[in-house]
Amino acid sequence: MGLTDVARDPATFRRVMGQLATGVTLITAQAGTVQHGMTANAVISVSLEPLLVLISVRREARMVAVLREAGHFVINILARDQEPIARHFAGQPVLGPRPELPIEPWEGGLRLAGCLAAIACRVVGWLPGGDHWLVVGEVTALALGEPGTPLLYYGGQYRTLAPAAPAPAPAPDLLDSLGAALYYDEGTPDPVPWDE
Repeated sequence: MGLTDVARDPATFRRVMGQLATGVTLITAQAGTVQHGMTANAVISVSLEPLLVLISVRREARMVAVLREAGHFVINILARDQEPIARHFAGQPVLGPRPELPIEPWEGGLRLAGCLAAIACRVVGWLPGGDHWLVVGEVTALALGEPGTPLLYYGGQYRTLAPAAPAPAPAPDLLDSLGAALYYDEGTPDPVPWDE
């Protein structure tokens, strides 16, 4: 099945980017007595030396002022049963009582109990990114929770992983339509062809 060229506009761009499955996080920060959180799926690791991450924050978001004052934030990686928390902090609360929010102060932010992992960061940079700020954080602490299933976001909906299927047999050859071999490259000095 082939690809179809589509319009280059914000709505279509959002739909196209919705085809990229991402994890879901709760970003928290505390500035004085003000505690604030926002759901985010635009979170990436940037560097291993030093440990750096990047979060994307809408320029108009209240989180911008909190982050500027706090200078720290925590990325809480959400588990599949934490969808009500993700919806609440994305401005899409579910009907009924507010979700329980078991948080504790941690490394300049707030750590959420029951999440899969948490990453504490010190803000080290602000980069303009159109209608967003790209906030670079240097990792100051890491925490791992119990192994579990992550909450995902795909196609504009919250999702979860299906049980893993058995690995398929390797393809006999991985050539693109032009006959060029595809390679795996993770910074290895001599990339190895996939078909070797």
